Amino acid sequence: MRITDYPDLLRTKSKEPMPQAWDETNQDWTPAIDSAATLTQIKTALTDGTQKVALTGSLMEFYGATEAQRPAANSVPIGTVYMAVQTQQMWQSDGSQWVVM
Repeated sequence: MRITDYPDLLRTKSKEPMPQAWDETNQDWTPAIDSAATLTQIKTALTDGTQKVALTGSLMEFYGATEAQRPAANSVPIGTVYMAVQTQQMWQSDGSQWVVM
């Protein structure tokens, strides 16, 4: 698209160009988000309890006092590491058994 093919820039009431971005889908200019207002909304959400966060994934490290507390090797994701804290021994699950590291 040539520069002359674009629509006129968006302007404020006082005829000044306003912050804007090209919307490829609508083939037109769209006002840029008011970053100060957006940051204020984010800050408020983070401090007033309305922002909800959910962690996903799997835990790949397990710790226990002894080897006897170690879960079954096929009950954890492959690559999971277990450490018996009293002995400092470590094992890694291959999906069917614990392999000494």
